[in-house]
Amino acid sequence: MARGKKKRRRVRGLVVGHLERVSGDVFDSRSDAITELAGNRPGIYALYKNNALYYVGLARKLRLRGRVKSHLRDRHRGKWNSFSMYFVRSERYLKDLESLAIRIAYPKGNKARGKFGGAPDLRRMLRKKMLRSAREEIDAMMGRISRPVDGELAPRSISARKAWKTRHKEEANHVPVLKGLLTDKALRMHYKGKKYRAWINRSGTIRLAHTGEVFDSPSGAAKAIRKQQSSGWYWWEFKNNQGEWQRLQELRRKR
Repeated sequence: MARGKKKRRRVRGLVVGHLERVSGDVFDSRSDAITELAGNRPGIYALYKNNALYYVGLARKLRLRGRVKSHLRDRHRGKWNSFSMYFVRSERYLKDLESLAIRIAYPKGNKARGKFGGAPDLRRMLRKKMLRSAREEIDAMMGRISRPVDGELAPRSISARKAWKTRHKEEANHVPVLKGLLTDKALRMHYKGKKYRAWINRSGTIRLAHTGEVFDSPSGAAKAIRKQQSSGWYWWEFKNNQGEWQRLQELRRKR
């Protein structure tokens, strides 16, 4: 046996077998073969009419073959002529798989559109994030300090409001506001199709890579590039501990 050759470990997937685009006539001529293949395994099945998806359903153990065959006699009779079966290892995610297929394909034979148990609809959260981002971008363009559009991030206590005002006062007085917050970190900024880079010194000051200029605040460094009053907390990005780029304002919110 050759050295260094490792045996490849086989990954156990959720789907353990499948039959695709089989004619419905098989239930008349080869019903026993389908029974043997389906066995007692649960799974998802799909019904087609001339290659167009018509219906998606699920079946627990010992019911998959019976479920498909029953559609030759119920309200779906004559509306499909071929089917697919996907056998799964566990019933745990069976309902979610069915709902996922229905919500993606919207087959006309399914009256219910499928639900995900306990999974939240993230559209409201997306809307809040989009509104906040839009507000911050507008404030940055107008040279104003960005404030949250929802009360979730706004300072609620007297001490929090006082600290919030102090941070902006320090920035206005040219005190290095990043001192002790970020050191030896690279920053980047995108403006008018160009990428600008900067470096945070140990003193908390910011040095622009392309000019060598040093600034006490993110806004001052951003203003030097945009040639107008700017919220550097919005424009500058840094790498977090996960190696992902995010805006400086996210760091300020955690303070």
